Amino acid sequence: MFTQLVHAWRRWLLDQLEDWHEPDHRDFAQALDSFTDELIESGRQMSRV
Repeated sequence: MFTQLVHAWRRWLLDQLEDWHEPDHRDFAQALDSFTDELIESGRQMSRV
């Protein structure tokens, strides 16, 4: 469930910012992908405790 929430947040944020500084959009999306991957991994680690 947490993973779905993070992915939905990522899609929403990218939709909200799609017209923001077009040349950097791909870099921002890649940074956001990295951040969401870290969030998901942290969530997995916390659920194991």
